[in-house]
Amino acid sequence: MKKLFLIRFGVPTPTPGDMEAISRIGCRETSVGAGSPFGVISIFGTDKSPAQVARIFKEVADEIEDQLPIIVWEEGEHAASTLDSQFFEHFAPMNAEWEKAYGTAKKECTMSLDELLDLVKSKGLQNFTTEELQRLKELSR
Repeated sequence: MKKLFLIRFGVPTPTPGDMEAISRIGCRETSVGAGSPFGVISIFGTDKSPAQVARIFKEVADEIEDQLPIIVWEEGEHAASTLDSQFFEHFAPMNAEWEKAYGTAKKECTMSLDELLDLVKSKGLQNFTTEELQRLKELSR
């Protein structure tokens, strides 16, 4: 399960379309959300990709003839917007609540120095994950 963030613009309360999309995604048990002046902000756990989630919201919007404009992204992935940074302050309490309830497994690299050096040869240092870089840094001390 990965953590996804979703902003659905429009009214500050969930719509029937929101509820239907969340049902189809199958994440009702792993979701928290809050209204904001911009719409609804949600965090949920799912095995679906951001693209799959967006597709489900689009399907529901088409079926009920109510466009539900959204932005969805996976934790740790890059996202871009032109929204005021204060808007994202809404995420802090929700994120803490989600972590408390469902937790996110901490990623850790346990490779040896030799394994990491072999990996540098095969995929290049620029393609290392954050965890692999951290482990290499620890072992090189």
